[in-house]
Amino acid sequence: MNIIRDFPLRRSLRDNPGLWGVLIFAGLLRFLFLTIKSPHFDEGVYGFFVQEIWRRGFFAYDPSNFHGPSYYYAIQFAEQIFGRGIFAFRFISGVFSLLSIYYVWRLNKFFGEVAIWAALALTVSPAAIFYSRYAMHESLFILLQILFVHHYFNFKNKPNSSSASGMGIYAALLFATKETTVIFLFCFLVSALLSEILEALKTQRSYRAITQSVYKMIVGENKENLKWIVLSLVVGFAVLFFFFSGEGAEPLRFGDFFRAYSFWTKTGTQHASGHEKPFNYWFILLARYEWPAFIGVLVAPVLIFIGSKPARFFGLFALANLAAYTVIPYKTPWCILGILWPLYFLTGFAMVEMRSFKFVQSTALRIEAMTPSVHNRSKFISGFLTLVLCLISLGMAIRLNFFHFQDSTEPYVYVQSSHDINAITDILNGRIQKFPEDLNMTILVGMKTTWPFPWTLANFTHVLYREILPDSGAADPIQALKDQRLLFESADVIMVDQVDEPRVEQAIRQKFQKSRFKLRDSYNPCTIFLNADKFKLSELAFVQNLSVGGETSAMVFSSIDPMGVKP
Repeated sequence: MNIIRDFPLRRSLRDNPGLWGVLIFAGLLRFLFLTIKSPHFDEGVYGFFVQEIWRRGFFAYDPSNFHGPSYYYAIQFAEQIFGRGIFAFRFISGVFSLLSIYYVWRLNKFFGEVAIWAALALTVSPAAIFYSRYAMHESLFILLQILFVHHYFNFKNKPNSSSASGMGIYAALLFATKETTVIFLFCFLVSALLSEILEALKTQRSYRAITQSVYKMIVGENKENLKWIVLSLVVGFAVLFFFFSGEGAEPLRFGDFFRAYSFWTKTGTQHASGHEKPFNYWFILLARYEWPAFIGVLVAPVLIFIGSKPARFFGLFALANLAAYTVIPYKTPWCILGILWPLYFLTGFAMVEMRSFKFVQSTALRIEAMTPSVHNRSKFISGFLTLVLCLISLGMAIRLNFFHFQDSTEPYVYVQSSHDINAITDILNGRIQKFPEDLNMTILVGMKTTWPFPWTLANFTHVLYREILPDSGAADPIQALKDQRLLFESADVIMVDQVDEPRVEQAIRQKFQKSRFKLRDSYNPCTIFLNADKFKLSELAFVQNLSVGGETSAMVFSSIDPMGVKP
């Protein structure tokens, strides 16, 4: 298979009803019931950052915190269209996921039906759907990877300013999205170089001839590639400077782009983040959820040695990528998206090359010729396997995304806020819909971990985040403890860790409705107190023992009357 052959497939969206059908189906999987999950921990942080963009006019990049600025600008743009809220954030992620499918499909001009297979696998991937229904960097990150690959092969086919500039722009946008761009670019470019060397070894045995072949690949026949590489670097640098200097407002901030890598290297390797996973973590996820990609892992060694040139390249790239993410101790499940899409191409190559004499002979059948009957049989087998794998993925995706999206036994459900957070938001919003003036009520959040509340409660004007002080035991408590008790007495809503519940009950002077609630699985139980004059017990019953997304609510409200309770 020629890596730059333009296959006779219809590539325009208008003339390709199959692509239309895939995109519509993918859109249904990504956009239906988009707000059923409560805001994720990270979504709360992202929402806060977007508020800061509105306030400052640009994103103030912190090299030690939450990745580059491009994704925050993207979700700010979504807010301009849809307004503030979780729907806008998640919708733009779904759009990025759809565009990824589209551009993977469009790679058919280089890889034929292999790209169609990869697009179908991406459409029904449980992880691709699950994390496109969050506001996550990964949706944009994967799209930019695929766009970079497009321009790389365009450049390889016909070097010009357009493809060179495209590589520079998308490489810069990748860096402006996530620091793990280093892993992607290193694995991709080294694999491209190795695939050229292995191809040269087939026909040229001398070291000098192989070196010349690789040299021509990089600089071109008459060194014309060098000027395009320089153009790519200049354009990429300009894009990086724009994003990391606060759109040019603070040029000295650009140095933070480089300082970030010292922080992230420590985070990824020092076993101190709490996100460390075992060596076989990705293999467990692939075997549980992503069968089409897992097959790609199994066939990679075979395709590297006996496959076509593009199959060899994707085999090297996919395995190098998987190995890099495997050796890094810091692992969060959404990073699997960067592992998946190259593996889908590998499985696609296996499906296509299953029909060839070379593949069949090299694996099992040991026949002397690829007869029409054998070809038709292998074509049927590959098509049947494609259908079965897609249906299995679709079943897993529907189960995860629409029935078990908050089930903590699912490994993809990670640092996920419980549905109790949605219930609390519904209670407070229900109050201000009836009494808008209660946007000014006092809300005290005394939990040690508060996200996503700083974003979900941002419309309220008097939200206080205070650390709960332990009782001193002294007869005359210090002034800070006196102020804390006064704050408890004046607050309309109080949220604390369960361990601090007795301190609140000793300090309040009014009747409250009280319930335990769960912030997320990895955090201790919490308690919420609601002023009984504003929140009637009968109106709160709707949240009790509510079962959503594989999880049952911990919330059951009861009244607490402080009359007779001695402070």
